[in-house]
Amino acid sequence: MCGINLILSQHEIPEQAIASMNNALRHRGPDAMGVKTFLKGRGMMGHTRLRIVGLSAEADQPFLGEDGEDALVFNGEIYNYQALRKELEDRGERFRTNSDTEVLFKLLVREGAQAIDRLEGMFAFAFWDGKDVLLARDSSGMKPLYYFDDGQTLVVSSELRGIFASGLVSKKLNEAQLGNYLHYKHVKKPNTFFKDVWELPEGTFLKRGRELTTASIPQKWDVNPSRVNTSASLEELLISSVERHLLADVPVGLFLSGGVDSTLLLAITRELGYNQMEAFAVANTAEESSFGTLDFHYADRASKQYGVKLNPLEVDVDILDRFDELVDGIDQPVADGASLLTFLLSEKAGQGFKAVLSGAGADELFGGYNRHQAFAFYQKHFLHHPFKISAFKQCTKWLPDGLAHPFRKQFRLLKKLGRDLAVSEQQTWGNFVGLDTDLLLDKSDLHWELPSKTGLEYDQSEYLISDILAITDKLSMQHGLEVRLPFLDRDLVKFAKGLSWGELMRNGPKWLLKEMLNQRGGMAYSNRKKEGFGMPLGQWLRIKKGKLLLERLLAPQSLLFNYVNLEAVMELKAKHLKGFRDFSQELWALMVLSAWLEKEFSVHV
Repeated sequence: MCGINLILSQHEIPEQAIASMNNALRHRGPDAMGVKTFLKGRGMMGHTRLRIVGLSAEADQPFLGEDGEDALVFNGEIYNYQALRKELEDRGERFRTNSDTEVLFKLLVREGAQAIDRLEGMFAFAFWDGKDVLLARDSSGMKPLYYFDDGQTLVVSSELRGIFASGLVSKKLNEAQLGNYLHYKHVKKPNTFFKDVWELPEGTFLKRGRELTTASIPQKWDVNPSRVNTSASLEELLISSVERHLLADVPVGLFLSGGVDSTLLLAITRELGYNQMEAFAVANTAEESSFGTLDFHYADRASKQYGVKLNPLEVDVDILDRFDELVDGIDQPVADGASLLTFLLSEKAGQGFKAVLSGAGADELFGGYNRHQAFAFYQKHFLHHPFKISAFKQCTKWLPDGLAHPFRKQFRLLKKLGRDLAVSEQQTWGNFVGLDTDLLLDKSDLHWELPSKTGLEYDQSEYLISDILAITDKLSMQHGLEVRLPFLDRDLVKFAKGLSWGELMRNGPKWLLKEMLNQRGGMAYSNRKKEGFGMPLGQWLRIKKGKLLLERLLAPQSLLFNYVNLEAVMELKAKHLKGFRDFSQELWALMVLSAWLEKEFSVHV
């Protein structure tokens, strides 16, 4: 896991540009840093390395060929690199390291862009072959890559902060994305929050010639079906994936919530005989359980049952003191309440580990969210029945969900369902995944776009990549920690996407995974109710420390109110503080955006 940077220009580049980019990404790769200059100063590559596979300095990057011309900067892991290495050795290649980096380099030298669909893993890279730059990103979007290209200068980085650290690109707010953010909690890729800076879409590559004379559009690379194992069962694929994800020259830990996904990963690692595992879990106080989760109770139980050391992260309202660090680390706003916990849990795990497994991706592939059930319920009972929709809305609008009581979580789900139902499927799904935008916006130009896909397709192509994977990568790498995602293994993803909606939900959400967990003694975890990975923010914002943070970030003079209606936000805040409704998600979105605008544009706007 690393940070990669590249500059290619029609003009000579200032010497400090690539060094500044590397320094901005030092947290991603604290073990080594390197630079290559080419084209007589018109091209530069930079890299910061976190050593996990092939620990020797010979595998540091930029990785160069024997003639010093071809060069690679690579972020991620290639899990099938040993099989690829053997194939290359049979074709006459000789290797000087034990790294996946060298295998990728030699494969690209031989095959160029055609090699990409042979890679199993999570990756983003930039490869220079003496004539062209080749950029590529894995098909699940696990590793990020951003670029600026005005036809004269190409600037590429693993993080947006790297782009601007070059000193070659001006910061300009992409106001058109504010509506999407305030509804979906993230920008709509390939856009970013900065004008003229783009995210390379997942599963695409981009080639740029040395003279940058012709603009290039990212091209999709599709996995060759012959390279996918379609005959194996789901269980075989998952076990094989976990086994590959445990391959490392350092110990690998686990993020454990006590839910289906992470507990199944734990059970399989123990079954495989892996004995270097330690688990990390969030623990909140008992009195906050109505607003928080029961994750730690189940994580503790699972750790004892499967015999692994559990390292708890104890959280209370004081973690809000780390809010500004979170906003700095997230690179661009993502309004997910789980982000602060991800940041702190990564910090804890990063004190003793360089890599951990995570169950992220399972919900999006196997229908694990409450909204998946709700959408199926809507399609069956409400679609084409506007009178039923109207009646349900009236019945649920008065349910109290603002204060702590035994049925708060159930009332909250029913109330949201009532508010979100609409005549069209597209509008209903857009409401399901969004915030109460009408309370936040009053400018016609701050619109949000209806989703082009619904259900699992939307979650897999938008929410998973732009929310879950974005915060996972940025906030774990702030602490030099690599998060590995066995459920997003290429063969496993293809298998899951080949199942019909009826098959996926035949026996309830994630029944295929629950069945595997039950066979490993995990019924207590598969039978628990679905809970999100979040903190009791609704309660925290009503006590002194949370109120103070709200007052600071939502002060009338904040840049936020150049774009968002002040009166609507003050009304929203007042309703939340009085317990009329739980608007913690909406307030969190506003707080993150406000802090980020002040950090990035207080001297620019």
